[in-house]
Amino acid sequence: MRRMAGLSSLQIFKSSLRTTSSLLRGVVQSSWHVLILLYLLEFAASQFFSYGEDYLQSTGREELLFIASLAFFEFIFTMLWSAVWLLAIASQARTQMTQTQAPQLSTSYATSFNQILIEEVRSLAAILWRTPLFLIPAGVEYFRLALVPFVVILSPGYQQGRVDALVESRRLARGHFWLLAITVLASAGLPMLIEKEFRGSGSSWIWENPFGVGLGCFGSFVIDILATLFLFSLYHTLSFSSETERT
Repeated sequence: MRRMAGLSSLQIFKSSLRTTSSLLRGVVQSSWHVLILLYLLEFAASQFFSYGEDYLQSTGREELLFIASLAFFEFIFTMLWSAVWLLAIASQARTQMTQTQAPQLSTSYATSFNQILIEEVRSLAAILWRTPLFLIPAGVEYFRLALVPFVVILSPGYQQGRVDALVESRRLARGHFWLLAITVLASAGLPMLIEKEFRGSGSSWIWENPFGVGLGCFGSFVIDILATLFLFSLYHTLSFSSETERT
């Protein structure tokens, strides 16, 4: 596959890493209170859903309707939370890059939020229809669509209706699939690994193991910020390389 503007995945990775490093301090300083609030909300929800699952297992009850409802609400919450998290970090990162005053909360945020949800549903449909065929095509499509939220938030072409978010994400991923795959896997796996390591053999409940669970939550919080910022930087680098190639 042809790489955009002749840049290798290693060069893209290094450039994205430098961008992430330069943005980190400003993004954290400007939005730390929002990010902490969002993460506390996510942590409370994860404790609640885990408690529900453990309660059913301990009682030996197999109430399929309750299990399905719990899984459905957890899925909906995760989708909503992810959209807000991405929007909070990406909008502040964009402000840091353009050196403009951070925009106030307005309909543009609500519009971006709705568009992210719409495109995530479209992405999910594109992934799920491949699943009955083989798991590998579904997994490949999942990685190729990892940049969809950033296209929604950052692409002027998308906001003007000239760009399809799924098509654009696939285009930017062309030639850099493994970089995206490793990034997505690391951003998903590292927080869970950190939480498990800090928790050790202790309980997963905050009231029974406050030190281990608290440290694990803080570690995953930091990793999630870095991973989201890196994906933002990766999108920016790939998009800039694409524009450079066109001109």
